[in-house]
Amino acid sequence: NRQNGSRTIVHYRDCPEVDLATFQQIDLSSFDWLHFEGRNVPELEKILQHCRQNNQNVPISLEIEKPREGIEHLFEFADWLLFSKHYAQAKGFSSAEEMLTILPANYQATLTWGAEGAYGWHNGEIIYSAAPQLDRVVDSLGAGDTFNAGMIHRLVANRSLNESLQFASQLAARKCQQYGFENLV
Repeated sequence: NRQNGSRTIVHYRDCPEVDLATFQQIDLSSFDWLHFEGRNVPELEKILQHCRQNNQNVPISLEIEKPREGIEHLFEFADWLLFSKHYAQAKGFSSAEEMLTILPANYQATLTWGAEGAYGWHNGEIIYSAAPQLDRVVDSLGAGDTFNAGMIHRLVANRSLNESLQFASQLAARKCQQYGFENLV
């Protein structure tokens, strides 16, 4: 909505979630990183356990966008947790700092907080990256996924958390200033 910046998404999804039996058919040996969305929690737990047992050296990230029953149990299987503001607020947190500081010091996480910026949690410390200022938002659909992709891209390249947060924030900002995902990098 050009008047108030809100959006309405009509979503029809006739696509079943991947189950363990299907996932086990994938040869994971060529992957440098495995990323999962925290959705079908019971099946995802089996998949994450399979990954940990069979690909111990491949980093795993888990996106926690919405609160789902039992999702917190999956945190221990991931090397990186990618939280959304929506999840944090649904859990009763009023700031990113408030939520991140309840995580164990050995967890690694990011938490996006919209136009305020993005936060990282590493070695028990919070790292903050301000969001780029935008003159105009054209299309924010997929900005969170774009941020996550930017984070993973930089982390795979062994960049620092601070540099990764800045890159991912800038990438998501570019996404918001255009329709679709063409030519973001």
